[in-house]
Amino acid sequence: VKLTCTTAYPFEEEVRIRVVPDRPATFVLSFRVPGWCARPHVSVDGDDVTVAPGPDGFVRVQRRWKASDTVVLQFPMTVRVDRGRETPYPRLDYFVKERREAYAHVTMDNPYLCVSYGPLLFALPIPDTDPETVAPGARWNYALDGQAADIAVERRPMPAHWSWPLDAPLVLRAPVRAFDWKPTNAQPLPPAPVAGGAAATVGLVPYGCTKFRVSMFPVTVSAWGKP
Repeated sequence: VKLTCTTAYPFEEEVRIRVVPDRPATFVLSFRVPGWCARPHVSVDGDDVTVAPGPDGFVRVQRRWKASDTVVLQFPMTVRVDRGRETPYPRLDYFVKERREAYAHVTMDNPYLCVSYGPLLFALPIPDTDPETVAPGARWNYALDGQAADIAVERRPMPAHWSWPLDAPLVLRAPVRAFDWKPTNAQPLPPAPVAGGAAATVGLVPYGCTKFRVSMFPVTVSAWGKP
């Protein structure tokens, strides 16, 4: 049996699988449904298939397959905003001496929010001049000022080749507030939600499209106070 997969996942929601057996035959094909996807949809040659993932997360389709049958998997994606608290990193040996000493003597419980879409974690991209240097004047001092419903999804055509530094075919437009954030080794994130600051909107891209980035966002009083 030959299976040919066509997709732009995880940047798009659809996966198309062309099934080509040597001859018509009855057998089972199993498809993994991502744990984040609440309402997957499966069809074969345009006919809906009842989706009931087993305990292992797989949907199983048993039928008599013939050449050029096409399975379409659709995994609708939604924006998620997850709450967290920054605490000292448990492996202090991971850090250089100065940061290790700071973490060894400081108790942290800093609030933050992370933004995901489907399987992807998103981040604020920070321009750089080289792999070790942030570009002069780069803006990144923002606190997230909204929840999932406040974040807009912007799709663009898939590029022909993978060359997406600080860019992507999928961008999230998120509301933020600019504030005077001066992170240190001892206090990377603000210890409490921040108030005030100029309102703005920033574009977030998948984490892997960046080198310098913010993915654990400081929070405003308004954003942190919402359920």
